[in-house]
Amino acid sequence: MTIIASCVLELHNFPLDSQKCHLEIGSYGYSVDDIVYEWIPGEVALGNKKMAQFEYEGAQLTSDFNVYSMGNYSSITVTFLFRRRIGYFLIQVYLPAIFVVMLSWIVFWMEKSDIGTRMGLGITTILTIMFLLGSLNGNLPKVSYPKALDWYLLVSFTFVFLSLIECVIVYIFVKNGKDQKMKCKIGEISLTKRLGSSIK
Repeated sequence: MTIIASCVLELHNFPLDSQKCHLEIGSYGYSVDDIVYEWIPGEVALGNKKMAQFEYEGAQLTSDFNVYSMGNYSSITVTFLFRRRIGYFLIQVYLPAIFVVMLSWIVFWMEKSDIGTRMGLGITTILTIMFLLGSLNGNLPKVSYPKALDWYLLVSFTFVFLSLIECVIVYIFVKNGKDQKMKCKIGEISLTKRLGSSIK
């Protein structure tokens, strides 16, 4: 007997997740008085163990009885264990996100007064992180909860956004400092003129 079945995935820890897929076979027409299912000792054959995203880690075989009002019914369950391969996500998501965050730190070594270049670099890195987040979720199942990869990219986005905020704060302090110096110089010039006219 060949069975093609689907499995509901739990994606809270995606892409560092492991999945358990259950396949239950039982009788609902004949009770345990007529038929009892049992596994023959051995391994369940899987059609293709080499998968692009998952690594097959074996199967667990269990037998059970389902109790209903009409009687007890026998069933057997095979649980397939899969672990997701992380290589693709390291290359396509994790490493680019790390480099984008490090790129956003360049603004800390740039000239304080060069607000145009600093803001341009900050906005570019923010857009890059947002593109990563959007393009990745476009290829994944739509779930109503955040995945581990979403949290990772949101934290990366926060780092980049904070570096952009730092640029604005530094620019405001530099501008206020220049205004204060200008006021001091104007005050000194007017004081010097007053002193010069009083001495005359």
